[in-house]
This record gives sequence, C-alpha cells and structure tokens, in this order.
Amino acid sequence: MAQNNRNDEDILTAGQARPDEKRIRTMQEDLERAKEHVLPDLPLATPPLPKQPSRPETPVISEESPAPIELPIVGEETKPEAVPPAPPEPPQTPPLPQATESLPEEISAEDILSAVTEPPQQKETPTTGFSPEERLSYSQEESDKKTVAPSVPELPVLTPEEMLSFGEEALPQAKTGGRFSGIAQKLPMKMVAIGLGVLLVMGGLGIVGYSFFFAGGEEPPQPEPTAPTQPPITGPIGSPEEPPVPEAVLTVQDTTPLIANDQRALSSTARRVYGLQVPDRAVHRALVKLDTSTEKRYLSVSEIMEQLGAPLAPNLARYLVESESTFFVYSENGTVRIGFAVRTSDAAALRAELSSWEANAEQELASALEALGKTQSAATPRFQDNTHNGTPIRFLNFPDPNLTIDYAVVESKNLFILTTSRGSMFAAIDALP
Repeated sequence: MAQNNRNDEDILTAGQARPDEKRIRTMQEDLERAKEHVLPDLPLATPPLPKQPSRPETPVISEESPAPIELPIVGEETKPEAVPPAPPEPPQTPPLPQATESLPEEISAEDILSAVTEPPQQKETPTTGFSPEERLSYSQEESDKKTVAPSVPELPVLTPEEMLSFGEEALPQAKTGGRFSGIAQKLPMKMVAIGLGVLLVMGGLGIVGYSFFFAGGEEPPQPEPTAPTQPPITGPIGSPEEPPVPEAVLTVQDTTPLIANDQRALSSTARRVYGLQVPDRAVHRALVKLDTSTEKRYLSVSEIMEQLGAPLAPNLARYLVESESTFFVYSENGTVRIGFAVRTSDAAALRAELSSWEANAEQELASALEALGKTQSAATPRFQDNTHNGTPIRFLNFPDPNLTIDYAVVESKNLFILTTSRGSMFAAIDALP
C-alpha cells in the first residue's frame, strides 16, 4: 500500500527526503515514472539574451560597427583557412539561479533532463540572436573542428587543357608553390621528357621545311597549268584536201580518171578499164580515184590489181614502191590489154622472187585474164625468154597470140613491168623515160 501511495506523488514536487527510502533509484525507473506523469514546462538553463536595439527598416552598417559574423552551414566541411576571425569577448553571463530546496541524494529525472539539455562546460563563442538549436549545432561544429587534425592542403585538380599547357611557366610554380604546387612530384618525368622531345622534333621539322621551300628567298615551285585535253574529233570537218596527181613513170599519151564516190564502188570503177576506148597502139594511163566526203586519194597499182581480182603476191609487193607507179591501157586492133610499171627498191631480189612466182602466175592472174578473153590454159608449160631493145623479157603464151603474160625487170631504171600481150610489153619498153 505504501508503494502505491509513492507512485501517486508528483516526482518533481517530492523534494523532502524519505527516511524509509534507503536505495538509489535507477534511470530506468525514473524514465518509467516520467512516462506516467506529465512534467511541467521547466525553464532551460540558458543565459538570458541581451536586448538588441531596434533596427531601422533599411539597415546601414557604419564603419565602426563590426562586420557580421558568417556562420558555417551545418554539415559542410570547413577548411582551416575559411574560419572567420574570433568575435570580441561577450559580456559575462549572470550565474544561473540555484534551487532553494535541496534535492535528495538520489538521481532524479530532473537531473537526467538537465544533464542532457545543458551543454558541456567549455568556452563557447557567444552569438546574438541565435536559437538554442543553432547554438548547439554551432558548438558541435566547433568541437568537431578542435578534434580534426591538420591535413596536407589538397592539390588543385587540373583540366586536360591545363595538363597539356603545363610547361616552363608552370614548372617554377610547381617547385616554389602556388596553383601548381606539388605537380612536379606527381607528374612523371617520363611524360615531361616525351613532351619536350615532341616539341623539339616538331621544331626541327619546321626549320627543315622552311629551309627547303624558302631557302634564299625563293618561292616554292608552282605547278605549271596544263591545258585541258580535248577528245579527238571523229566527225568530218569540211571537205578533205584534193590529193596531188601522181607522176607517171612511163611516157603516156593521155590519162583517163576513173572516180568512185563510195568505198563499195571501187571494184566496179576499177573494172571500167576493160571497156575504155583509147587510140590504137598508144599507152594510155588510167587513174582510179576514191572521192568521198571523208577521203580523197588515188589508188596504187597493187590496190587496182586487187580490185580487179588479181592481187599481187606479198613476196613481190614488199619490193615495190607503190607511190611511183603507172597503170595503163593499150589498144591493138581494137582489142584492149592492160599492164603497169612500178618502181622497185631491189631489182635483183625482185628478179629472184619472180622466178618462184612463175609457177603460180596463171592462177594468180586468172580473174584479169578471163576478163580479157582467156578461155584455155597456157600453150606452153613454162615461161620463155625474149628481149626488146636490150631489155630481157619473160613470157607465157596462150592459144590466142594476142593474150600472154609478159614481165621484165629493167635494172637500169629500177622498174618492174607487167603486161598481158607482147605488143603492150614492147610499147611499155619503148615508153621508158
């Protein structure tokens, strides 16, 4: 019963010592009692704040008034160099009022609350106008500052541009102190050596290039401008020039031109020589000409024989000078015979080739001989010899006495003569210049 009466008493007003209580209550018991009873509002043991003068609406700070004290933000790390100067000593705080009544020797809830709320007895920097929470946080930061050991100042963090530009102007600062203090110890010397080496190489290349291109004040050679190339013109440009009339290697009585206006008409134009009407027993020259919008020229002896279907053998044509030749027509008693005279480059070699050619002469000249009236084979199996005015002649007769194969090599004139009758051979030899 006595225990229940004790629980009903107010723990804050029980200032009288109880003779029957001989033990010290525990903190757990006091906390349980505090939960059961509501404690009255007790004044905190804080010094009274001095009166602050009323401030005008627009504050004006005079030169004599001290600068406002900047307080650090709670939780922010404060560097030693950023601590503001200590404010002037505040006025003495009046002593706290002492309780008139003596508390019992036991530890009560009031003692616990005062121990928790009262700050530790240490010298604090008093401020004006601070709330208890700000004062407690500020004192906690000050205590933290006192326990933090001085550390080595941190090195500045360099950007890539500053690292690349680190050179002679930053190196002295790195050695003596400043923004780049301590960089020389952290930057490897190998990197510095590589950077200097690159600079030296680039400088050397620049000097060599300058001396190579601009030595002696000469300008570098400029490439010569090239004229734009034009594609070859394949279309006709006007009318081709008129070719000169070739000179005759024989003395001729007259000349008849035979003109073909198309490449495909050359053969029919050349065959017109078989029907030419010329004076009897006269050497008459015939010129076959190609005259088109793109080409104008006279045909050579070999080309005329090819158009007549009786091309000359290649082993004979290689000794002939085609630019000096004459194709002629000879008439005997109204019968037309053909022949030609051409310059030779080697008369002796040509004569040797003609000896081999005799075996195939009738076959190679068959188309021209048939156009002239040949109906049967040669009357003799081989060529025979003859002469006229001292010129040796080789001939092959056919049944018609006016149709033969005669040839002669005039070495004194370097001429090769080929005709289709004995009369035309004699007339050609007589027409030599």
